[in-house]
Amino acid sequence: MKNSLPKNSNNFDPEFLECIRTLGLVSESLKIQLMLIGASARDILFEYINNIKAPRNTLDLDIAVQIENWRNYDMIKAKLREDYGFETTETDHKLKYKNMFIDIVPCGKLADNNSLVWRDSLKQMDVTGFKEVFKHSIMVSLCDDPVTEVRVPSIEGLTLLKIISWKDAYPGRPKDAEDILFILKSYERTISADLMFDKYSNILEKEGFDPVQAGAVILGKRIKEICLKSTLNSLNLILIAEISDDCQYSLIIQMKNDFTESRKLLSKLYEGLNSI
Repeated sequence: MKNSLPKNSNNFDPEFLECIRTLGLVSESLKIQLMLIGASARDILFEYINNIKAPRNTLDLDIAVQIENWRNYDMIKAKLREDYGFETTETDHKLKYKNMFIDIVPCGKLADNNSLVWRDSLKQMDVTGFKEVFKHSIMVSLCDDPVTEVRVPSIEGLTLLKIISWKDAYPGRPKDAEDILFILKSYERTISADLMFDKYSNILEKEGFDPVQAGAVILGKRIKEICLKSTLNSLNLILIAEISDDCQYSLIIQMKNDFTESRKLLSKLYEGLNSI
């Protein structure tokens, strides 16, 4: 799927666009699929496409690459370093380009049973959901002159990755919790009025015509539509552990928001994930 919008490079930092173009060239030359994830993907999906202000901005990039082995991973890094001036850092998966840091997350066949073991630290990373998120990703054109395009997750796919990432790294990624809340509170604004009152009118009515709560349910339904059964099970286990009466509410606490509202929205997301 490709998203087409009027393109104006003034929407983006020139260094960011240059980096995206370079990553695209390397991805194409090595025939390796690449996807922008993390906060930069969030900004494109919400600010650029939907004109919804995100809570914070960053120039750093998180990139996912579908590869078969570490040899492919090293080829990407070598080409970026030798042909385009990217610099290595003390961390195996982090490169530097001018003033930007780029995290390159491998997935695909390299990650056995949705688990990736980093070579330098031997730490495990849960990459559950990357397969289906790649499958349902979209190409977005950021600039026409010079042509700059990038693959990003759908909003549903980004939400999926944020939930898995938050749980996998807890308590180390509180920004993921804040992003999950932002998406839950903003998602209804990405749905056209025609679609809301046509396809989802029953949900809107059931939620007392509260568009934010209805949006959370719809988001859950749409995530379910792209998920493998195993991924859906993982999401359900995470959410039920965060909204149950006897839990510690770790996710809600890190959201830094009204407790009742946050729990309600997570519950609505869970409801959508388990709807028929």
